[in-house]
Amino acid sequence: MFPCIQIEAFFSDAGSDVTPGTVSIDWLKQRIDSDESENIRVLDVTWYSAKDAYPEYLKAHIPGAAWFDIMRDVTHTQLRLRNLPEPEVFERQVRGVGVDGDTHVIVYDSQGQGGCFVGGRAWWMFKFFGHEKVSVLNGGLQKWTAEGVRTTQTIPTYQEGNFAVGYNPRINKLHADMMANFEKKCFQVCDSRAVEKFSAGHYPEAINIPFAAMLLDKDTNSMKTREQLLKVFVEAGVDITRPLVTMCNSGMSSCSLLLAAYKCGNTDASVYHGGYNEWKTLATSPQMIEHT
Repeated sequence: MFPCIQIEAFFSDAGSDVTPGTVSIDWLKQRIDSDESENIRVLDVTWYSAKDAYPEYLKAHIPGAAWFDIMRDVTHTQLRLRNLPEPEVFERQVRGVGVDGDTHVIVYDSQGQGGCFVGGRAWWMFKFFGHEKVSVLNGGLQKWTAEGVRTTQTIPTYQEGNFAVGYNPRINKLHADMMANFEKKCFQVCDSRAVEKFSAGHYPEAINIPFAAMLLDKDTNSMKTREQLLKVFVEAGVDITRPLVTMCNSGMSSCSLLLAAYKCGNTDASVYHGGYNEWKTLATSPQMIEHT
Protein backbone atom coordinates (compact mmCIF):
# COMPACT_ATOMS: atom_id res chain seq x y z
CA MET A 1 0.00 0.00 0.00
CA PHE A 2 1.00 3.59 -0.46
CA PRO A 3 2.34 5.35 2.66
CA CYS A 4 0.63 8.43 4.04
CA ILE A 5 2.84 11.23 2.77
CA GLN A 6 2.23 14.83 3.79
CA ILE A 7 1.84 16.71 0.53
CA GLU A 8 3.72 19.98 0.09
CA ALA A 9 1.49 23.00 0.64
CA PHE A 10 0.20 24.51 -2.56
CA PHE A 11 -3.27 25.87 -1.76
CA SER A 12 -3.35 29.21 -0.02
CA ASP A 13 -5.05 32.57 -0.30
CA ALA A 14 -2.07 34.21 1.40
CA GLY A 15 0.27 36.36 -0.63
CA SER A 16 -0.45 38.88 -3.36
CA ASP A 17 1.05 36.67 -6.07
CA VAL A 18 -1.39 33.81 -5.48
CA THR A 19 -4.15 33.57 -8.07
CA PRO A 20 -7.59 33.77 -6.39
CA GLY A 21 -9.96 30.84 -6.78
CA THR A 22 -12.78 33.12 -7.86
CA VAL A 23 -13.08 36.67 -9.17
CA SER A 24 -16.14 38.90 -9.01
CA ILE A 25 -18.25 40.37 -11.79
CA ASP A 26 -17.00 43.85 -10.88
CA TRP A 27 -13.37 42.70 -10.98
CA LEU A 28 -13.68 41.37 -14.52
CA LYS A 29 -15.91 44.19 -15.79
CA GLN A 30 -13.41 46.78 -14.58
CA ARG A 31 -10.57 45.13 -16.44
CA ILE A 32 -12.54 44.75 -19.65
CA ASP A 33 -13.79 48.35 -19.52
CA SER A 34 -10.34 49.80 -18.78
CA ASP A 35 -8.42 47.64 -21.28
CA GLU A 36 -6.50 46.01 -18.42
CA SER A 37 -7.25 42.56 -19.79
CA GLU A 38 -4.17 42.15 -22.01
CA ASN A 39 -2.85 39.21 -20.00
CA ILE A 40 -6.28 37.81 -19.17
CA ARG A 41 -8.13 35.22 -21.25
CA VAL A 42 -11.82 34.73 -20.56
CA LEU A 43 -13.23 31.32 -21.53
CA ASP A 44 -16.85 30.21 -21.76
CA VAL A 45 -16.70 26.60 -20.57
CA THR A 46 -20.45 25.88 -20.46
CA TRP A 47 -21.20 22.19 -20.90
CA TYR A 48 -24.29 19.99 -20.66
CA SER A 49 -24.47 16.20 -20.67
CA ALA A 50 -27.62 16.13 -22.82
CA LYS A 51 -27.23 19.02 -25.27
CA ASP A 52 -24.73 21.15 -27.15
CA ALA A 53 -23.87 24.35 -25.28
CA TYR A 54 -22.19 26.10 -28.22
CA PRO A 55 -25.43 27.72 -29.51
CA GLU A 56 -25.73 29.51 -26.16
CA TYR A 57 -22.24 30.90 -26.61
CA LEU A 58 -23.13 32.15 -30.09
CA LYS A 59 -26.25 33.84 -28.74
CA ALA A 60 -24.50 35.75 -25.95
CA HIS A 61 -21.16 35.70 -24.19
CA ILE A 62 -18.85 38.02 -22.28
CA PRO A 63 -16.93 40.40 -24.56
CA GLY A 64 -13.62 38.83 -25.54
CA ALA A 65 -14.58 35.40 -24.23
CA ALA A 66 -13.48 32.43 -26.33
CA TRP A 67 -15.38 29.16 -26.52
CA PHE A 68 -13.73 26.24 -24.70
CA ASP A 69 -15.17 22.72 -24.76
CA ILE A 70 -14.03 20.84 -21.65
CA MET A 71 -15.14 17.52 -23.15
CA ARG A 72 -13.60 17.92 -26.61
CA ASP A 73 -12.24 14.59 -27.90
CA VAL A 74 -12.65 13.00 -24.46
CA THR A 75 -13.12 9.24 -24.27
CA HIS A 76 -15.28 8.26 -21.32
CA THR A 77 -14.96 4.83 -19.71
CA GLN A 78 -16.90 2.62 -17.32
CA LEU A 79 -14.76 3.88 -14.44
CA ARG A 80 -14.31 7.48 -15.62
CA LEU A 81 -17.76 8.67 -16.65
CA ARG A 82 -16.47 12.24 -17.05
CA ASN A 83 -12.95 11.64 -18.22
CA LEU A 84 -10.12 14.06 -18.99
CA PRO A 85 -8.73 14.78 -22.46
CA GLU A 86 -5.31 13.51 -23.44
CA PRO A 87 -2.61 16.05 -22.51
CA GLU A 88 -1.78 16.92 -26.12
CA VAL A 89 -5.48 17.52 -26.87
CA PHE A 90 -5.78 19.90 -23.92
CA GLU A 91 -2.58 21.72 -24.87
CA ARG A 92 -3.73 22.19 -28.45
CA GLN A 93 -7.11 23.57 -27.42
CA VAL A 94 -5.63 25.91 -24.80
CA ARG A 95 -3.06 27.26 -27.22
CA GLY A 96 -5.83 27.73 -29.78
CA VAL A 97 -7.58 30.29 -27.58
CA GLY A 98 -4.39 32.29 -27.14
CA VAL A 99 -3.28 31.20 -23.68
CA ASP A 100 0.40 31.60 -22.78
CA GLY A 101 2.16 30.18 -19.77
CA ASP A 102 1.65 33.39 -17.79
CA THR A 103 -1.91 34.16 -18.90
CA HIS A 104 -4.51 34.58 -16.16
CA VAL A 105 -7.37 32.37 -17.34
CA ILE A 106 -10.90 33.27 -16.21
CA VAL A 107 -13.46 30.49 -16.74
CA TYR A 108 -17.22 30.82 -16.53
CA ASP A 109 -20.35 28.91 -17.46
CA SER A 110 -23.90 29.98 -18.23
CA GLN A 111 -25.93 27.17 -16.69
CA GLY A 112 -26.39 28.70 -13.25
CA GLN A 113 -25.33 26.98 -10.02
CA GLY A 114 -23.23 29.99 -9.14
CA GLY A 115 -21.17 29.58 -12.28
CA CYS A 116 -19.10 27.13 -10.26
CA PHE A 117 -20.29 23.71 -11.42
CA VAL A 118 -18.74 23.41 -14.87
CA GLY A 119 -16.59 26.41 -14.01
CA GLY A 120 -15.15 24.49 -11.07
CA ARG A 121 -14.39 21.48 -13.24
CA ALA A 122 -12.58 23.66 -15.80
CA TRP A 123 -10.64 25.37 -12.99
CA TRP A 124 -9.46 21.99 -11.71
CA MET A 125 -8.57 20.82 -15.23
CA PHE A 126 -6.27 23.78 -15.81
CA LYS A 127 -4.54 23.16 -12.48
CA PHE A 128 -4.35 19.42 -13.17
CA PHE A 129 -2.57 20.15 -16.45
CA GLY A 130 -0.11 22.50 -14.78
CA HIS A 131 -1.62 25.99 -15.25
CA GLU A 132 -1.92 27.64 -11.83
CA LYS A 133 -3.12 31.06 -13.00
CA VAL A 134 -6.81 30.26 -13.30
CA SER A 135 -9.92 31.64 -11.57
CA VAL A 136 -13.67 31.08 -11.80
CA LEU A 137 -15.98 34.02 -12.49
CA ASN A 138 -18.20 33.82 -9.42
CA GLY A 139 -21.83 33.79 -10.53
CA GLY A 140 -21.01 33.04 -14.15
CA LEU A 141 -22.90 34.47 -17.10
CA GLN A 142 -26.24 34.42 -15.28
CA LYS A 143 -25.00 36.85 -12.63
CA TRP A 144 -23.16 38.87 -15.29
CA THR A 145 -26.39 39.45 -17.24
CA ALA A 146 -28.51 39.85 -14.08
CA GLU A 147 -26.32 42.81 -13.13
CA GLY A 148 -26.93 44.39 -16.52
CA VAL A 149 -23.41 44.00 -17.87
CA ARG A 150 -23.23 43.87 -21.64
CA THR A 151 -22.75 40.70 -23.65
CA THR A 152 -21.83 40.21 -27.29
CA GLN A 153 -22.21 37.83 -30.21
CA THR A 154 -18.81 38.75 -31.64
CA ILE A 155 -16.47 35.76 -31.76
CA PRO A 156 -12.89 36.77 -30.94
CA THR A 157 -9.80 35.37 -32.62
CA TYR A 158 -6.45 35.13 -30.91
CA GLN A 159 -2.91 34.37 -31.95
CA GLU A 160 -1.88 30.88 -30.87
CA GLY A 161 -0.49 30.82 -27.36
CA ASN A 162 2.60 29.08 -26.01
CA PHE A 163 0.95 27.18 -23.14
CA ALA A 164 2.87 23.97 -22.40
CA VAL A 165 0.91 21.18 -20.78
CA GLY A 166 2.18 19.72 -17.53
CA TYR A 167 0.83 17.48 -14.80
CA ASN A 168 0.12 18.29 -11.17
CA PRO A 169 -0.24 14.98 -9.28
CA ARG A 170 -0.89 16.78 -6.00
CA ILE A 171 -4.35 17.87 -7.10
CA ASN A 172 -5.59 14.41 -8.07
CA LYS A 173 -6.10 11.21 -6.08
CA LEU A 174 -6.17 7.75 -7.64
CA HIS A 175 -8.01 4.62 -6.54
CA ALA A 176 -4.80 3.31 -4.96
CA ASP A 177 -4.62 6.43 -2.78
CA MET A 178 -8.22 5.94 -1.66
CA MET A 179 -7.49 2.30 -0.85
CA ALA A 180 -4.51 3.34 1.27
CA ASN A 181 -6.66 5.88 3.07
CA PHE A 182 -9.34 3.23 3.66
CA GLU A 183 -6.82 1.39 5.84
CA LYS A 184 -4.65 4.18 7.27
CA LYS A 185 -6.93 7.27 7.41
CA CYS A 186 -4.38 9.66 5.92
CA PHE A 187 -6.88 12.34 4.92
CA GLN A 188 -10.46 13.51 5.32
CA VAL A 189 -12.90 12.70 2.51
CA CYS A 190 -15.77 15.03 1.59
CA ASP A 191 -18.55 13.98 -0.79
CA SER A 192 -20.39 16.72 -2.71
CA ARG A 193 -23.34 14.62 -3.91
CA ALA A 194 -26.93 15.28 -2.86
CA VAL A 195 -27.98 13.85 0.51
CA GLU A 196 -30.16 11.09 -0.94
CA LYS A 197 -27.39 9.80 -3.22
CA PHE A 198 -24.82 9.99 -0.43
CA SER A 199 -27.11 8.10 1.96
CA ALA A 200 -27.61 5.31 -0.59
CA GLY A 201 -23.89 4.53 -0.53
CA HIS A 202 -20.59 6.34 0.02
CA TYR A 203 -16.90 6.02 0.83
CA PRO A 204 -16.51 4.95 4.49
CA GLU A 205 -16.45 7.86 6.95
CA ALA A 206 -16.87 10.42 4.17
CA ILE A 207 -18.46 13.72 5.16
CA ASN A 208 -21.37 14.90 3.04
CA ILE A 209 -21.22 18.53 1.87
CA PRO A 210 -23.80 18.75 -0.95
CA PHE A 211 -22.65 21.18 -3.62
CA ALA A 212 -25.94 22.89 -4.47
CA ALA A 213 -27.41 22.92 -0.96
CA MET A 214 -24.39 24.07 1.03
CA LEU A 215 -21.88 25.89 -1.20
CA LEU A 216 -24.14 28.26 -3.14
CA ASP A 217 -25.68 31.54 -2.00
CA LYS A 218 -29.02 31.64 -3.79
CA ASP A 219 -29.57 35.31 -2.91
CA THR A 220 -26.44 36.37 -4.80
CA ASN A 221 -26.43 33.53 -7.37
CA SER A 222 -22.80 32.79 -6.58
CA MET A 223 -20.53 30.66 -4.42
CA LYS A 224 -20.59 31.66 -0.77
CA THR A 225 -17.96 33.92 0.75
CA ARG A 226 -14.86 32.55 2.45
CA GLU A 227 -16.38 33.18 5.88
CA GLN A 228 -19.63 31.42 4.94
CA LEU A 229 -17.74 28.47 3.47
CA LEU A 230 -15.57 28.14 6.55
CA LYS A 231 -18.75 27.90 8.61
CA VAL A 232 -20.05 25.16 6.29
CA PHE A 233 -16.88 23.11 6.71
CA VAL A 234 -16.75 23.59 10.49
CA GLU A 235 -20.41 22.67 10.99
CA ALA A 236 -19.93 19.56 8.84
CA GLY A 237 -17.06 18.44 11.06
CA VAL A 238 -14.22 19.14 8.61
CA ASP A 239 -10.86 20.42 9.83
CA ILE A 240 -9.99 22.74 6.96
CA THR A 241 -6.33 22.82 8.05
CA ARG A 242 -5.89 19.06 7.54
CA PRO A 243 -5.44 17.03 4.31
CA LEU A 244 -8.68 16.82 2.38
CA VAL A 245 -9.94 14.90 -0.65
CA THR A 246 -13.19 15.76 -2.41
CA MET A 247 -15.30 13.35 -4.42
CA CYS A 248 -18.69 13.10 -6.11
CA ASN A 249 -19.91 10.47 -8.56
CA SER A 250 -17.70 11.22 -11.55
CA GLY A 251 -15.45 14.22 -10.90
CA MET A 252 -17.69 17.24 -11.54
CA SER A 253 -19.14 18.87 -8.40
CA SER A 254 -16.17 17.53 -6.41
CA CYS A 255 -14.09 20.13 -8.26
CA SER A 256 -16.41 22.86 -6.97
CA LEU A 257 -15.98 21.53 -3.44
CA LEU A 258 -12.22 21.64 -3.95
CA LEU A 259 -12.60 25.25 -5.12
CA ALA A 260 -14.45 26.03 -1.88
CA ALA A 261 -11.63 24.49 0.16
CA TYR A 262 -9.12 26.54 -1.86
CA LYS A 263 -11.06 29.72 -1.08
CA CYS A 264 -10.82 28.78 2.60
CA GLY A 265 -7.03 28.54 2.38
CA ASN A 266 -6.64 24.77 2.44
CA THR A 267 -3.02 23.86 1.78
CA ASP A 268 -3.41 20.15 1.11
CA ALA A 269 -6.46 19.21 -0.96
CA SER A 270 -7.22 17.24 -4.09
CA VAL A 271 -10.00 15.57 -6.10
CA TYR A 272 -10.66 11.85 -6.36
CA HIS A 273 -11.50 12.00 -10.05
CA GLY A 274 -12.88 8.47 -10.31
CA GLY A 275 -15.39 9.33 -7.61
CA TYR A 276 -17.99 7.07 -6.08
CA ASN A 277 -18.68 5.45 -9.44
CA GLU A 278 -15.14 4.07 -9.60
CA TRP A 279 -15.02 3.27 -5.88
CA LYS A 280 -18.21 1.18 -5.84
CA THR A 281 -17.34 -0.53 -9.15
CA LEU A 282 -13.99 -1.72 -7.79
CA ALA A 283 -15.22 -2.48 -4.26
CA THR A 284 -14.20 -5.98 -3.16
CA SER A 285 -16.00 -6.15 0.20
CA PRO A 286 -19.20 -4.77 1.80
CA GLN A 287 -17.05 -2.81 4.26
CA MET A 288 -15.89 -0.57 1.41
CA ILE A 289 -19.40 0.87 1.00
CA GLU A 290 -21.07 2.72 3.87
CA HIS A 291 -24.78 3.59 4.09
CA THR A 292 -26.45 6.20 6.28
